[in-house]
Amino acid sequence: MADAGPYTLFDHPLAFHPGKARLALVEKQVPFNSKVINLFNGDSLKPDYLKVNPAGTVPALAAADGRVLCTQSREIVEFVDKLGGAPLGGAGADRKLVASWIAKVDAWDGNLYAAGNAPSAAKLLGSITAFKIKFAEARAKENPELAGTYAKKIAGMKAADAEGRDAAAVEANRRQLAALLDEAEAQLTKTPFLAGSDYSMADVMMTPVIFRTGVAGQTKDLLAPRPKVSDYWDRLKARPSYQKVFGPALSGATAAGLILPAVAKAWLASWTGRY
Repeated sequence: MADAGPYTLFDHPLAFHPGKARLALVEKQVPFNSKVINLFNGDSLKPDYLKVNPAGTVPALAAADGRVLCTQSREIVEFVDKLGGAPLGGAGADRKLVASWIAKVDAWDGNLYAAGNAPSAAKLLGSITAFKIKFAEARAKENPELAGTYAKKIAGMKAADAEGRDAAAVEANRRQLAALLDEAEAQLTKTPFLAGSDYSMADVMMTPVIFRTGVAGQTKDLLAPRPKVSDYWDRLKARPSYQKVFGPALSGATAAGLILPAVAKAWLASWTGRY
C-alpha cells in the first residue's frame, strides 16, 4: 500500500460528502484517523485549515507524514479504491460501470437537497452561513495574504445560500435525484449491486445519497415506488460499515455536540460584534 497509514481524514460526521470518504476507507479496511473539522463554527475557515484545503471544505485526506493527498470526496474514493491490491468488488464489479456511477452520483448536490427540502435544516444552515461569512471576513482582515482565498470562499457561501432558496434550482435537484434513483432501479433489476454481482465504490457513493433523503424525511416516499432500490437500501444498512460510518450522524448527542456550541458562538459573536 502506497503512503503507509494511518491516513488522516479531515471530516465532519453530519456532512454529506465526508460520508463517501469514510465509507470508502472503512470498506477497503484502510487505517485512518478522523479529525473533525466543525463546519458550523468556522473551523474550516481558519488559516491553518485553509493550508490543508484552500476551498475550506471537507473531506480532505492526508498521508501519515502530513502531505495532503486529496481534497474532494470523489478523489478520495477513487484514490482509496487503488489501495491494497484489487479495487472494491474485484472481478464482481464492472469497472466502467463503477466509474460511470461515481461520476453520476458526484454530480448530484446533497447540500442543495438538504437546503431545499428540510426547512428546519435550511433555517439553521442559513443562520450558520451568515455567521461564517462574517467570520471569514474577519479572518481575511487578519490575514491579508489570504484575502483572495477568503473572497472566493465568501462568494461561494453566498451563492450556495441563494441557490438553496431558488425554487427552480431545488426542483432541478429533485428531478436529478429521481432520475438517479430510477437508473439505480433499472440496474438493480439486472445485478444485485450497481456495478455487478459484488459491492463496489459505486455503492459506496450511492449510500450517502439515500441516507441524505432521510434529512428531509423523504426516504420512504422515494423508495416505495422503487422496490429494487428499497431492497438494496436494506442490504446497504445491514453492512457492518453502515453503523460505523453513519451511526454518529444518527445520534442526537453527536448533532447537539457539534451544533449547540456553534449556535452559541454565533450568537455571542453577533451580540459582541467580534468574529
